[in-house]
Order: sequence, then C-alpha cells, then structure tokens
Amino acid sequence: MRDNCRSNFIGLPFYKWVALCPLLLISILLQGLKQVNADEKSPISGTQWLALMTHAMRNLNYQGTVVYLRDNKVEAMKMFHAVVEGVEQERLVSLNDPMREIIRDADKVTCYFPDSRTMVVDYNPTQRSLLVDIPENLEFESQRYRIVVRNKEHVVQRLAQVISVDPVDNLRYGRKIWIDLESKVPLKHEVFDENGQMVEQMVFTSFSVKESIPLRFLSAETKIEKLNWQIRNKERVPAGQHAWVFKSIPEGFKQVLYTRRKMPGSKQPVEHILLSDGFASVSIYVDQVESQGLQPLQKALGAINSYSIQLDSHQITVMGEVPAKTVKMIGEGIEFKGNVLQ
Repeated sequence: MRDNCRSNFIGLPFYKWVALCPLLLISILLQGLKQVNADEKSPISGTQWLALMTHAMRNLNYQGTVVYLRDNKVEAMKMFHAVVEGVEQERLVSLNDPMREIIRDADKVTCYFPDSRTMVVDYNPTQRSLLVDIPENLEFESQRYRIVVRNKEHVVQRLAQVISVDPVDNLRYGRKIWIDLESKVPLKHEVFDENGQMVEQMVFTSFSVKESIPLRFLSAETKIEKLNWQIRNKERVPAGQHAWVFKSIPEGFKQVLYTRRKMPGSKQPVEHILLSDGFASVSIYVDQVESQGLQPLQKALGAINSYSIQLDSHQITVMGEVPAKTVKMIGEGIEFKGNVLQ
C-alpha cells in the first residue's frame, strides 16, 4: 500500500503515484522536524509526534507481544508488522482462548475465528492499523481534541514520550499514547471515559524493530480446508442506495462506511453504518425484526456503550467507544430514507 521512493519516476503506474504522495508529504514533514529539533526553543508538538508515530507504524518492520485490557479481561496477542515490496502487512494472533487470527494485507483484512469456523473478509478497511488508529488530518482533529505533550516514561524498558489526546467536550473519550523515542512506534495506549477512568489499555510486553520479518510470520496459520467454514464478505453500498440517513449527529462525526451483509439463517441483510471523528468510531446496525414494541435499551461493556431502539419493523443498534449520551444521540438521529433494501 505504500511504495518506496524511486529515483526514476517516469513510467510509474498510477496506483504507485497515489501511494507515493503521502510518503513525499511525510518526507517534507520529517525534514521540518529535523529543523525543529535543532532549535530548542521550538520543541516537537503533540500533533507532530502523532504524525511521526503514524509514519513509523506504517513503514517499519517490528514485532512483539501485545496485551489488551478490556472490560477487566486480559488478552495477549503476538503481533508482526512488515512492509513487503512497498505493501503493508500485519498479523495479530491470540496466545490464549478464544483463538483468533487477524491478517492485514494492504487493503484487505481477514479475521479467522476457529472456534466458530468463521472467516470475515473486509476490503478497504477504515482502520489503518491493527495497533492504534490515528486520523489522517491531525490539524483538523485538533479542533475537537487537545493534543498535548506530557512527560517521558519507560515502557518495556524503552523510553517513551507520553502524548495525551483530550476531548474538548463530553461526547468523546480521552486517550494517552506512549511513543517510543527511538522507533516512534506506540508502545502503550490507554482510553479514558468522561469521568477520567481508564476503560481500555494496550501495551507491548516485548517489542523489537527488525530489518525484515520472515513471510511465515505474516501468513495465517488457520486452515480453512475443512468443511463448514462460513465466509462473510461485506458489500459496500453506493451512496445513492443508502436506506438510512441521519437527521443529526454529534459535531465532528461523519459517515465513513456503509455496508450490507447477509447473516446466516436470515433472509434479510444487515445494514452497517460506520461514523468516525478520526479517533472515535461508532457502528450502527440495522436489522429487520418481526416482534413489535421493543423498548429502548442502553448497555455498557467496558469502553463500549450501546443503544438499541425499534423503528417500525427495524431494530437499530448503535455501539462504540464513546460515552452513553453519544450513542443515544446518534440512535435518535437516524431515520429511514426509502425502501432500497434488497
């Protein structure tokens, strides 16, 4: 997905020109940061730190053991990231039950769930990293978050710069990111709710940068030759065929994805709409139901809040890593545009 710069640009295919442009912009940014570092009166800003982190996550070869803490549950996974002939590759594999494996190959993400014999394939995913997702336009996001440089701390025996991402309102969660001073890869990431309580954590317990990652570490170990595997592909829905629209959504959020997928045992597809403000993402699922009179229901599971409501014969479920008031506001702002479900 990202091609290396070449001295001879003549004859490059169009897709390589497109992939090359972000690298040129990052190169300009890095040159500017070198000048900033030379001037002690102009330290690197929080936004610049996150830009450096994004560049490192996408272009370095690294591996390690990552521990996730969600809803008081701990999950350890082995992670591998590499750039092979200019194409980004990632792999996450669980080290304990439930076993699962996630493979990212450029713009294709495949999730394997051996316990349920299910494989989910997603093309052109909105999340640009399996580690920490950062918006493309950091300057624009600074209108809704204060990105602040904090102190330095050690993570996995490596010195890291702490960056806080603090929301300017109570409709989003705050974050803290520990960026390795040497590699610029995030070694730790925490999410805080509107009360300042940590609700999610990601931290490397082992980490190393490599010259290269063997291909065997980037390929799936899960075998799907056995029968009864369910392969679920998401179908992207063109803008003119969107059955559901929003009367209002919280400021800063915008629709980034609209897909439709048929579920096993159901004749009707499920609509999936994804909203994002760059850091926070909210999913809306629309399913047809036969029962009537379902009451609105609000739930919380760790950092995830959900809100369900029935509109005629459809059940709307909104969930995301945002405060409860945010998912409720989104759920109450959705409306049926037209009968285009097929």
